Amino acid sequence: MYAKMIIDDAGNKYYSKIDDFDLELYAKAEDELSQYLSFIPDDPIHEGINTNQILNYQYKRWSEMFNSRQLLSFAILSKAICEIKDSDIRRLFAVLMSGTLEFNNMFCSFKGEGTGAVRPLFHNHILKNELMPLEANVWGVKSSSGGFSAFFETRVLRAMEYKENPFEIKIGDNDRADRHYLRNCKIKTSTTTNLEEWDVGRPLILCKDSSEIGLPSKSVDLVLTDPPFFDNVNYSELADFFFVWLKKLNIGIDKATEVSTRVSGEVQDDDPIRFEEKLCDVFRESNRVLKNTGSLIFTYHHSRVDGWVSVYNAIHGAGFQISQVIPIKAEMSVSVSIQAAKMPINYNLVFVCRKIGFNSSGKAYPIDEAIKDINDIFQKMNDKELNFSKTAPRPLEKL
Repeated sequence: MYAKMIIDDAGNKYYSKIDDFDLELYAKAEDELSQYLSFIPDDPIHEGINTNQILNYQYKRWSEMFNSRQLLSFAILSKAICEIKDSDIRRLFAVLMSGTLEFNNMFCSFKGEGTGAVRPLFHNHILKNELMPLEANVWGVKSSSGGFSAFFETRVLRAMEYKENPFEIKIGDNDRADRHYLRNCKIKTSTTTNLEEWDVGRPLILCKDSSEIGLPSKSVDLVLTDPPFFDNVNYSELADFFFVWLKKLNIGIDKATEVSTRVSGEVQDDDPIRFEEKLCDVFRESNRVLKNTGSLIFTYHHSRVDGWVSVYNAIHGAGFQISQVIPIKAEMSVSVSIQAAKMPINYNLVFVCRKIGFNSSGKAYPIDEAIKDINDIFQKMNDKELNFSKTAPRPLEKL
């Protein structure tokens, strides 16, 4: 430690050097840590595409990504959460602590004044160690970002408020986004996680393989999903960062059998053929449960051609055809991942797919006409200086 940011009682912010008092406080935290070891995960970091990024830097366990004071803070929170008697409230605070973990570890950095102090762990979608890490206040204060108490206000209380007064964002005069409250929208019903107890119209929540949902055929109007991005950002590997802490919180996770969020059948794969086959299985199941008038809608982006080829083959192989593609702005242009990429992905594509032979004019789309339309889009993008990447797209000559 060499510097600290201080917020005084009047709310003024200033910086100071680390002194003996700060060092004594940290030493005290190190001493107290031994009393809470049972609440600190000792799980190893398993090899993987993303996890190898820190295994190469000799991080062997997830707990090594925190300093002693952070470990103590989360251990104290874990103990308090475990003592909550109401299981639903206990799970709520477990999720709240899970979000706090991302902003309070030694892979965080200083984001800068005016935008919030903490740049969280996954700001660039990878596991990358920081040469100058930032240790924030785990409990949090109003002027800091990523603290437990701050997230309670901005996430939990806002969610409860939305539950009581749901709204949609509506574009009004002068392109201003306003809240449009949905009166009489509150649905007073109970959800179920048991397919055998499910009735049409009742919310059903299933946690299972999406290629084997088990719903009746032609019973669904819309499938809305978000496939993983091929070999980019391996969610199940990164999610273990949170999972090892959640296993300590008495929320129904079987510690003996559930050692990771990784599963053998997950769609994400670094082999394009396997990725295509598993994604096709999910889309094929979606086709089965969809009504003939239904739609499959998903969003996707990727920088590699083979990632796009796999998605197209999965769509067609599952009996769908693409009826519409809608480009939408991806991450903000100032985001770290966009700024750092050689060819950043500025747009996501929303695909609207329908069953082959239904809701279609049946009109063929000649390849020459397709090339002309694509080049027209490229020209419009360039005219508006809205390039797909920092390198302007070139006109197509052939496919």
